[in-house]
Amino acid sequence: MKQFHHQFSTSVCRPPPISPAVTVLDVSSTVGAILALLLKQNPHVTELRIYDENKDTYMMADDLNVIDTQTRVVPFSCKSLKEAIKDAHVVISTGGCQSKPGLSQKQLFEQNIDNVRNVAIFLSEFNPTAVYCIAKPPVEALVPLASEEYKKAECYNPRKIIGITTYASMVANTFIARYLRVDPEEVMCPIVGGLAPKSTIPVISHTKPSVEYNSKVYLKLQEDIANAEETLLRKGATWCFSKAAAISRFINLLLEAIKGDKKCAECAFVAQTGHIGKFLPYMTSIVKLGPEGVSSTHMPKINELEITRLKSALPHILENIFLGQTYLNGEFSLPPQFRTKRRCDVHLKQKLKERNIRSGITC
Repeated sequence: MKQFHHQFSTSVCRPPPISPAVTVLDVSSTVGAILALLLKQNPHVTELRIYDENKDTYMMADDLNVIDTQTRVVPFSCKSLKEAIKDAHVVISTGGCQSKPGLSQKQLFEQNIDNVRNVAIFLSEFNPTAVYCIAKPPVEALVPLASEEYKKAECYNPRKIIGITTYASMVANTFIARYLRVDPEEVMCPIVGGLAPKSTIPVISHTKPSVEYNSKVYLKLQEDIANAEETLLRKGATWCFSKAAAISRFINLLLEAIKGDKKCAECAFVAQTGHIGKFLPYMTSIVKLGPEGVSSTHMPKINELEITRLKSALPHILENIFLGQTYLNGEFSLPPQFRTKRRCDVHLKQKLKERNIRSGITC
């Protein structure tokens, strides 16, 4: 009788297994399509929802469902954003990547703001408990923008909004592995700062295995890692395989954490608390992932070369943060100590005047 009671109580008290539903938005983009293919083969994904505001996704779903994995792919039409995100555990904004070299962060912001903002509005109203992963550039501006929309809806939870920066970590691991002449899978280099060329700071001093370098080698690695995307674009490479793989890697870790794994950590651009949050409200740092999304953030100890690099990156990071935070009320100027340009973006301000905050939402 005791044995039966023990077995019965164990089965009752054990929480039901989580069957994650993941929504990939802008799936018709190059990154979105490749990401959907990778997630269809991820054993942690029970249901993969694909959505695009401009194109039909039904034929893509039919093709993906031929792949013999347990993941079920569900398509949604351009008028079904609400249904695509409802009850999803993870929602990913993809696409909108830099298509040619030389685009500024403000140009990328203008290109992607409407899309991310619409998704943030829908999520805050219909599924605020989902983890919203932003993989569109510039994450330094779009994560604060989405956060402001959640705050307006009075459902803001900083654990739920994440800017994916795994691409920078992947690039850093690859370049350092080439320098050390080792297998890239053996290298782990944390990233801090942001994700733009002027704000990406690989913490080479904390790389495993350790790297012996002088200032010349360090600066060369820093520049190569920070400008890797620009270098590829100048060569005409626009396939985005590496970006899709980086997003997929992060989502895999996040799903493991949602399912209960307590050892999942990756670098990401998220809201900061404590002493870091006093001068940088958002920043790329080491993020421990948990069932709610962000469990905690950690800043690795950095050396003098990295401190210098971070100080030079601060104005650029803050400029993007303020751009995202203040877009809704039309204020674009930075505090004087962080101002890098005398004039704000007149075109963006004009666009704001023409748009009502809650109107013109397309799905």
